[in-house]
Amino acid sequence: MKYRLNAVCIIEKDDKILLGRKAPEVGPYPGKWLIPGGGINPETESLDEAMAREVFEETHLVVTKFERMFFNEDVAQKNGEETRLIFLYYKITDVADWSVAQAGDDLVEIAWFAHKELSKIPIPPVSERLYKQFGWI
Repeated sequence: MKYRLNAVCIIEKDDKILLGRKAPEVGPYPGKWLIPGGGINPETESLDEAMAREVFEETHLVVTKFERMFFNEDVAQKNGEETRLIFLYYKITDVADWSVAQAGDDLVEIAWFAHKELSKIPIPPVSERLYKQFGWI
């Protein structure tokens, strides 16, 4: 089994969370609404550098303040192979300019969701567990 280390970012503003939707053919979690983030290249970047890079690639937001939170894991199909995904969670508390937010990289769209809306959209099981832990669904 392969593994992948990921920095993922909970971005909240005005009691809403910013999520990005993956293209239907892009995995893992194709077509699902995800917390922005992605793979860490530990040979070339720190965890915090990877987090900032992934937020920028997927949302065009430049992180100016953040908190490290916790970790989680999941097993999912990626490129037809079972992969253990290790998630390092961050909370983004400020960015340089909120108005520039737009989908980038492998996201086809981004949108802000109120916590009560999270149970009504397609999300991966790892996100569902997280949102339940937070009491959002």
